[in-house]
Amino acid sequence: MQVVLGEIGWTSDGNVFANLELAGRYNQRMINHLQSKVGTHLRPNSFTEFYLFGLLDEDIKSILPGPFERHWVCSIMTGLLNIHSILQSLEFPPYMSAQYCVLNEEADRTNLSQNVAFACSRADSTASYPGSSCASLTPEQNASSSFNQYFQFQNQDSHACDFQGLARITTEIPSVGNCRFIIGLVQVPPPSAATSGTNYNAVVIVTVFSILMSTLFRFV
Repeated sequence: MQVVLGEIGWTSDGNVFANLELAGRYNQRMINHLQSKVGTHLRPNSFTEFYLFGLLDEDIKSILPGPFERHWVCSIMTGLLNIHSILQSLEFPPYMSAQYCVLNEEADRTNLSQNVAFACSRADSTASYPGSSCASLTPEQNASSSFNQYFQFQNQDSHACDFQGLARITTEIPSVGNCRFIIGLVQVPPPSAATSGTNYNAVVIVTVFSILMSTLFRFV
């Protein structure tokens, strides 16, 4: 009976052992092992078909198994490719403008906690969970992280970066250490794709997946 690995990978955030470095190390060694065709004791000298989980983060995925469920950015360290460089080199870059929503330092912070709670209730805040990449932020930095998550989730709508005057838009990267302030992916198809009826998000995912698979199996 042929064996197929249905899901294999390492989560990149949402847990004390979940980060890009460990995800990259795991994915790289797993790929190296499979490509070596060493196989197992019962199936030596064989290559096992596998499905790498996953390629992109999913900010509205259920977190019942744990907050790590939303963090599956594929990270391969030094070997075959870098997913981020592939995304940024596509004909229509899928990322929105390089702008962020952060705390307005000069604003009255009377309603800060309520506004942070509002942002967290409507956007992904799992990176702030204990053991995650943003867990050690100061209250001010955590407010910026929460505001930015909501801002990106709302497709960088300027009205989504107000929070009763507590927030402002900046082009300076506010990331702190391993805590990355995200930039959202483009949701609206570019004109050429729209006229042909092509779903742009699907094109991006399929393109990245095709590049990944063709690169992997070139070495098999």
